[in-house]
Amino acid sequence: MKRYLTVNLRTGAYTPARDGEDWADDWKARYPHVAAEDWADVAAVLLYPEDVAEGVPFTYDLCPSGGLFTLWADRTQHSRGAVWAAKRWLRRTRDVVSLRVRSLRPATVRP
Repeated sequence: MKRYLTVNLRTGAYTPARDGEDWADDWKARYPHVAAEDWADVAAVLLYPEDVAEGVPFTYDLCPSGGLFTLWADRTQHSRGAVWAAKRWLRRTRDVVSLRVRSLRPATVRP
């Protein structure tokens, strides 16, 4: 099943989006780790269960020369070795033009 992550691109903090989230309005106001951020520093990342490389989820876009890939690595779950293995797997099995790693951490909500 596909899932969304709400990501603060500046700090790397993320949380899974709520089921049935309404993306049509100002959704970032409902997520404390991104509420005060500029829209340029916020992303709602759609992850598909089949888009996983060596245990690390990835997203991609296509361009005329191949694919632009992003690995979404959670620092608490994915080791550096797992990230390197995922990079090697993508380069071996996909037409990678660009490969970026976003280092994430679960957002903590302060009371």
